[in-house]
Amino acid sequence: MGKIKPPRKNPSLDMTAMCDMAFLLLTFFILTAQFKPETPLEVDAPSSSSNKEETPKVAKIIVDTAGRVFFEIKEANKREEILRNIARHYKIANQLTDEDYKEFAGRQNIGVSIQDLPKVLKNKALSNDAYKKLGVRIGIPMDTTNNQLGLWVLYTNKVYENETFNRRQGFDEKTKAIITKPSPEGLSEAEKKIWEEEQKQMLKIVIFGDQRSQFKVIKRVLEVLQERKVNKVHLVTNLREAPAGAANQQPTQKKN
Repeated sequence: MGKIKPPRKNPSLDMTAMCDMAFLLLTFFILTAQFKPETPLEVDAPSSSSNKEETPKVAKIIVDTAGRVFFEIKEANKREEILRNIARHYKIANQLTDEDYKEFAGRQNIGVSIQDLPKVLKNKALSNDAYKKLGVRIGIPMDTTNNQLGLWVLYTNKVYENETFNRRQGFDEKTKAIITKPSPEGLSEAEKKIWEEEQKQMLKIVIFGDQRSQFKVIKRVLEVLQERKVNKVHLVTNLREAPAGAANQQPTQKKN
């Protein structure tokens, strides 16, 4: 007598719960996403490669193809203090409110004169079109009679110098002797680590230029930095994937 084979049934899977979960996740990501704010500049820098991670202790001077200069402070928690110093210098502190300082702290970069900055902050202007509607000229002045870029560099340096001074108050004399060396040459491996960690806490001035930027503008930026006693400048370009064996490659630097 032959065996009775039970009828075969195709397996079924209820996708209702899976679809619900997918839509919940999609809704969550849409509601919590933070979009990059619109900025009045686009810089097309020439490509280079580096495996060295950029530290947050960076002040970046950006030059676009039109020769306009922008100043970017990487650490958001330093921006308000720097602006307060600048505002006192130019005697415009009475034109700025706490809301204006908060707006400035959330900005990626500065690209207008200090006289136009209160108007830009109060109107929350970010794009080229918004600047034009306000009648604001884009770019930080840096000519010899109105060198505002130099003052941004000056007061940024002061804020970071105060931070460095306060941080080093708790160091012993041996550690201070290590971290104040100009290079790690002659240090032991343990001492080199201490030196390198301190270097990460130091402000780095970076020039980020468009590959079509005018040389005379870059030259003027370098002159402004020299006037402010900034003799070590990092020239940064767009990063691409570093080739094999380039693990120790360093970013381009220019010492003046």
